[in-house]
Amino acid sequence: MIQLKTIFRDSKFSGLFPLLLLLFWGNSVFVLAQSSAVKTVKLESYKRIDKPGRDEVSGIIKSRRHKGLYWVHGDSGTEPKIYAVNREGQMFEGEDYKGLRIGNTQNIDWEDIAADTKGNIILADIGNNCTCRQNLSLYIFPEPASSDSATHDWKRIKIKYPGEKRLWGLLDSPSYNAEAVFEWKEGIYIITKVSGWNSSRLFELKEYSENEVNVLKEKAEFQFDDEVTAADIYPEKAILAVLSYSTIWLFSDFEGTDFFSGTVKKLPYKRGGQTEAIAFDDENTLIVTNERGDLFEVALSDFK
Repeated sequence: MIQLKTIFRDSKFSGLFPLLLLLFWGNSVFVLAQSSAVKTVKLESYKRIDKPGRDEVSGIIKSRRHKGLYWVHGDSGTEPKIYAVNREGQMFEGEDYKGLRIGNTQNIDWEDIAADTKGNIILADIGNNCTCRQNLSLYIFPEPASSDSATHDWKRIKIKYPGEKRLWGLLDSPSYNAEAVFEWKEGIYIITKVSGWNSSRLFELKEYSENEVNVLKEKAEFQFDDEVTAADIYPEKAILAVLSYSTIWLFSDFEGTDFFSGTVKKLPYKRGGQTEAIAFDDENTLIVTNERGDLFEVALSDFK
């Protein structure tokens, strides 16, 4: 600190030193207060998903049809498949199981998976790192049997963000990157990824058509501490979990679809690899996975 003061003393920038000192001290106090209030935990992997289901894992959801089954899928460039695994990451139908192909589709950038209350799976092809895609989609299909090898019984729902233009004016129109999707009371919700000091935005799709591009409705925004990579909701208790690269957030006691109101808790963690997916195991436990397929168990009682 003495060296910093020497640099600024008797210079044209000398008036900035008190301000810089105040900012430095204030930020330090803020960081210390945050770290003392919320304990950072280290995620410890209890198992790893078997091949081929652990190829760049990007989404996980617990089945509502089959006891003890979880659906997982890979990121952009991997097979257009979802894989049925048990809680230990083993192929649900045995070692010879090769996954379930979503027929006549391409995994452009599948980023998350959700289950709705009507027995459907929602597969979100919404990754947009270049913020230039014009073919964002949701694939919706009845949850298949664990032994099925393929399904063609899907609906492709094309989506775009409000204010987004196609082709002409593309460079000056809003475009978002997102990796988190969940369903609540017949609405599909997407949370944008974002980074830095910007707020993530929540978008809603209530009614949709298969014959046109559906415009999402912006509902709210929330400033997470890092890039958002996944979300899941526990409908029986109305608890929303949102995963970022450094923190897991819990939202409960909210009114209607105002998810970010009510009670907010969080759990900072030391990441074990690039954490990309989250799902409720039950009302007390979350399952988190990273790209390499490591499985982590997180107790809701750890949140503050």
